[in-house]
Amino acid sequence: MRRLLIAAAVLLTGPAHAQIDPKIKAECMKAQDFVGCIKALSGASEPKSIAESENLRNTMKQVADRLSFGTSLRESSEIFRPLVDALALAKEKEPSSLAVKVSTKASAIFSIIQSGWQARIDALTVNIIGESAYKCKPTQTAIDLVNQEVGTKAIVPFSSSRNKEVDSLPTGFLTVCSEETVKSNERRMINFVAEILREGSVPQSTIARYNDEAAKSLADLENRQWLDHLKENTKLQAWIKVNPKMAEQKKKEFIAASSTPPQKAASYSSTQPSLSKFNPLLD
Repeated sequence: MRRLLIAAAVLLTGPAHAQIDPKIKAECMKAQDFVGCIKALSGASEPKSIAESENLRNTMKQVADRLSFGTSLRESSEIFRPLVDALALAKEKEPSSLAVKVSTKASAIFSIIQSGWQARIDALTVNIIGESAYKCKPTQTAIDLVNQEVGTKAIVPFSSSRNKEVDSLPTGFLTVCSEETVKSNERRMINFVAEILREGSVPQSTIARYNDEAAKSLADLENRQWLDHLKENTKLQAWIKVNPKMAEQKKKEFIAASSTPPQKAASYSSTQPSLSKFNPLLD
């Protein structure tokens, strides 16, 4: 009890006292655990969660930069390990945050890339003029699995011999791809991981602010459409005056009918080049 009183005295008389909302202080004066109440209502119990989330976002950017510089299969696990560690801490605190969702997907995709990478190396062969060549199937399998994880054809295979994107790499038992082809496709997959990590590393507050603004913009557009509709329909205007309580429902019916499919505010992830490829979106 004496410790509690001392802690309360510190909160009430120390520098932190000036930062306590008077309403919160008044509410907590009646609580048995004054200090705990202050922390709970003021958010003082959340710094650890915030620190872990911020650490994850910073780690996402760092890992993305390191992946973009290039890596070997041997080094790739060490490069990715900080993200795995940061994710393990953050997902317990904010499992629904975009950073956690993106990092989870990035980890799964990178595991696929590494497995395909190793399988490609194991399938090394040498052609008749002494150049390195590889069976195409491990690389194409990795591409298929990555696209399956994303939910769309996010990675389009590239053929160095044709110098263009193709529907798929040849996967016949005796078919081989040049070293340039398999490595360029691995680089495409790794770059995709780096891109989604960067796009998903923004603060949750920034995402919430964007989503709010997008929803407001859509609401403003719908209001303008509804007002224009009313200007052109004097009978509807008269009906609404007589039935004001049903006006909002009539508006919803009009908006739904004028949108195919019904309009929806664009989420943050739907506006990002790489995150927008996920189906469903990682919102």
